[in-house]
Amino acid sequence: MLFHASVRSLIEVRQALQAIQRIFLTEIPRVWLKTAAPGVNDDETKGYRAGDRWIDPTNKDAYAAIKVPAGSAVWKKTTP
Repeated sequence: MLFHASVRSLIEVRQALQAIQRIFLTEIPRVWLKTAAPGVNDDETKGYRAGDRWIDPTNKDAYAAIKVPAGSAVWKKTTP
């Protein structure tokens, strides 16, 4: 009986950790500090995700990734 409860508790802990990992890996936007504007090839093949932010302090610009399929990433400028 103790073993069964321990296994179930470990499964619950594992599920909770997986849920937390999904939040941090897919739902929270990441911020990238770069020295130029993003292009169509700054895409999922380079690890970018929709929602990511790109900051270009050299030109004082910021961008948000709208979609990032291979070879056709769309980044929206968010600064005036």
